[in-house]
Amino acid sequence: MDFSKEDIRHLGDLSKMKLSDEEIEHFQKEFTSIVGFIQTLDELDVSNVEPLYQLSGAQSRTGVDVVEQSVVAEDIRSQFPESTDDQHLIVRSVFSKSE
Repeated sequence: MDFSKEDIRHLGDLSKMKLSDEEIEHFQKEFTSIVGFIQTLDELDVSNVEPLYQLSGAQSRTGVDVVEQSVVAEDIRSQFPESTDDQHLIVRSVFSKSE
């Protein structure tokens, strides 16, 4: 696939870059070369190659799920001296003057 100067100019506009004529010619050659290389990879026969999902060989560590008592809303509400209802807590600001 060959990139035209208009293609490169359009890509520059999309990326909000102002490209000089020299830069447009440079990127035109670069993009054409990159896409050409990728197209040669498409020609490879990989039908007998197993998919590779990771390279490091690291394995996932899984832990045992343990059901524990979660924080109860009443316990949280009891830590605040003032509340207007069950859903809104009034918290004194750190930056306000002490009363």
